[in-house]
Amino acid sequence: MLIPMAKVNNEPISITENQILQKNLTRKKSLETNPALITRTFYKGKVMFMCNKQYFHTLEDAEVCFWKLHPTTKKPLPNNPYKDFDINKLLGTNSFTNQIWHHVWDGCDYKCYCKNNFKEMKTRFLKEMNTYRQYHGVKPVKLNSELTSYAQRHAQNLAKLKIIVPDIYKQFGETVGVANIFVAPIIVKKWYEEIKTYDFYHSMPKTKSNMFTQLVWLSTTNVGIGIAKNGENMWIVVKYYPKGNINGKYKNNVLPFMAKSIKQ
Repeated sequence: MLIPMAKVNNEPISITENQILQKNLTRKKSLETNPALITRTFYKGKVMFMCNKQYFHTLEDAEVCFWKLHPTTKKPLPNNPYKDFDINKLLGTNSFTNQIWHHVWDGCDYKCYCKNNFKEMKTRFLKEMNTYRQYHGVKPVKLNSELTSYAQRHAQNLAKLKIIVPDIYKQFGETVGVANIFVAPIIVKKWYEEIKTYDFYHSMPKTKSNMFTQLVWLSTTNVGIGIAKNGENMWIVVKYYPKGNINGKYKNNVLPFMAKSIKQ
């Protein structure tokens, strides 16, 4: 909050530009000169901060004034809260899906999979999906540009509204997920892990297993992958053709797990 100039009754204590940068703990080197750009003083018994002959109640407000006066000075970046982030803590205890996940994703962090509008991420999602399909004895799906356009449009709509709901257009099958940008690579893994709720004996569909069943649906041949980001979250949409999860067709399309080794 800005207040009018007034006479003070104490000597100001200088706060230099270098001290501002040290306060943020992210500036790697001091500036060549350190003129007193912000001063701390007292007014009516209260600590005040002065910048450009204006008084502020807090140092943060005075710093805003400073950055406006010096727009060419590089503003310190905030500390990275994900510096020590370890995705392995979120993978869970399923040794099979963990093996698949590491096979597909090891060595590719956010800087890797966000390149070229998440092209690398889409490539790895497709590889992971087809690896799971392989273990159920079904053919791999191919990435289709038209389906990708539909998937991308829905992903962008969801990201804009910050919600997660199925598409109103039902001509294609669909799996949808949302996660933090650093956690998003485990979305397909979590879809597949819905296998634990599927009843293979009776070939009975369940709401909590519809991501898994669509993922391994035998008749599906093509997919489209859409990825949209809003803030620190990412929305993933996959469209499938022909669509799966059709009543009366689960037995012939959702095949049981078949033990095979991962192709290297």
